[in-house]
Amino acid sequence: MVTTTITFYDETIRCGGPPNWPTADCGYILDGLPGGDPNGALQCWRVTVDLVGGGFECDLTTDAASNKLFGWGGRYNNDNSGPWVSWGGNGADDSFTWFDPTNANGSFVGCFWWGSLPHASFAMQLYGNPRNAFATYSLSEGAGADDQLVLSTDVEAVPSGQVVLSTSDLSGFPVLTVMWVSQTLVDHNLSASFGIDAHELAEWSTRITDILPPAANNVVVVPPGAAGVYYLQAMQLNAGAPVALSNAVEIWI
Repeated sequence: MVTTTITFYDETIRCGGPPNWPTADCGYILDGLPGGDPNGALQCWRVTVDLVGGGFECDLTTDAASNKLFGWGGRYNNDNSGPWVSWGGNGADDSFTWFDPTNANGSFVGCFWWGSLPHASFAMQLYGNPRNAFATYSLSEGAGADDQLVLSTDVEAVPSGQVVLSTSDLSGFPVLTVMWVSQTLVDHNLSASFGIDAHELAEWSTRITDILPPAANNVVVVPPGAAGVYYLQAMQLNAGAPVALSNAVEIWI
């Protein structure tokens, strides 16, 4: 088995690396990955890592005008393991910076490149929310035991456009929920009012609209004159009473 640590940095400089190395903005340890062939044959594996829900997402900013590019790195506990080299890609730079904390001459080993056209780079593919949608969680207490639902969207919200909202449990299975839209963000624990360890984030009492009936995928039509910040949340019901809530989705229009 192979253990890999993937790190992300909101800025890196060509042939200089992240200014805050070795401190990463986000880092994930992937343990128990498939191992290589004992006879040295080339083996490739595709592993999907889902960070949605529970606050594991990684928020990064970049500043291309100052040549501060998005950066990522990897550490492997097996000398025969490593990333795949590919060509092209949006913003790909034909170089990589090598840091090795075990190097006797210091951690910075050097900057290397392939001299190729199109540019080569280590393969990396990321998925995220639309550019105007952000996941929001309880800031006062963190996720409760009944904050078990994941609300997400992969369509950018624009006036007169349609937005598809999906609700699942933490394992990714679809869950039937009701949803609502508010322009007020709150952080209310529902233990006292409903006896569940979950948090109201999009204020129910000032909701603009309900999204019914319960469904795992709901389609919302954005009003033509919509503008500002909106908060959406989903709730699972049992006999008409709430039993689980989702994160909120913050949308800027």
